[in-house]
Amino acid sequence: MISITALPENSPRRVRDEVGLYAEYLQGLTFNCMKHEAALCAVGFARFTPPFKVRETVSEKGKSGIGKDDEAVGNAAVAMDIRSIFRPTDSDLKGAVDDAYGSLENFQKWKRRPMPRGSNGIIVAIWKDQDIQRAYERARAFMRNRPAARLLDNAGQMRRVHDAQRRAYRGRITRNRGPSDDVRRNPYLAETTVINRYIQERQKRVGWLKSAWAYVVQKIGKVNLNGRIVNAGGGTRMNQWITRHGQGGGGAVQPSDSRKSVRIINFIGDEEGVSSSSNVIPSVINWRNICLNSNNIYQKEVDKSVRLWNAGRIRARNQRIYGN
Repeated sequence: MISITALPENSPRRVRDEVGLYAEYLQGLTFNCMKHEAALCAVGFARFTPPFKVRETVSEKGKSGIGKDDEAVGNAAVAMDIRSIFRPTDSDLKGAVDDAYGSLENFQKWKRRPMPRGSNGIIVAIWKDQDIQRAYERARAFMRNRPAARLLDNAGQMRRVHDAQRRAYRGRITRNRGPSDDVRRNPYLAETTVINRYIQERQKRVGWLKSAWAYVVQKIGKVNLNGRIVNAGGGTRMNQWITRHGQGGGGAVQPSDSRKSVRIINFIGDEEGVSSSSNVIPSVINWRNICLNSNNIYQKEVDKSVRLWNAGRIRARNQRIYGN
């Protein structure tokens, strides 16, 4: 905060006018500095909101969060969560061992085919078992004992179960020691292809929370720092997996009427506790403190404004402040 005390009434009018004009200029510069810092904080929120690739230090982590490798982390986390709830079943195996239509011969034909990628561990064990009769009986028992209520055949059913587990564990399921004991003991079952399609569908949401912060940076746009027009947020570019969401659930920039503060908002907020569980706010504050302690760009701009004013390079024209 910078304040200029009014000069005594008996001071020369020109000096008083000069101080007033400089105060007006400094107020505009301060406001632009705040907008620039608001954009940098929005970049920080995008970086520190999951998913991000883990770095060794806070300052290193500040360089991550918006790259392709961070998207890969998010995609892997989504797949891990979903596979912790839903285990693959196998309709071909069901037909091969069904009481009405199955037979040991049909089961042997099933065993000779390639094992579908991502198959249920029990089914893989049956497929690998070299004792044909034992494997056949294991397969019949496994297929016969599956609860019908746990057998899902479409993405809508899977989404309801998945969302319920996410709400219960406030975000990432596997990160928070999920899924529930009930699901661990008795997982939901679906065809491998159905599970894979659902994973791809949910992976399209990776970057959703970050997208509103990308919109904030875009909305602030450019700022004028002592005559230099610079990109807010240091010109940081968000990757396509973030910007594809547009402004996501909504971001906003709200300058105060007095131009003394800038409020940035992510209307998605702390969806399912993702931000709070990752300590996003303190991480961003810590990161910005580290950056400003090593290079306080705003103090430099204020110091520069004094030099420019004293050198006569900033003056008033028709009651407007300009620099050259």
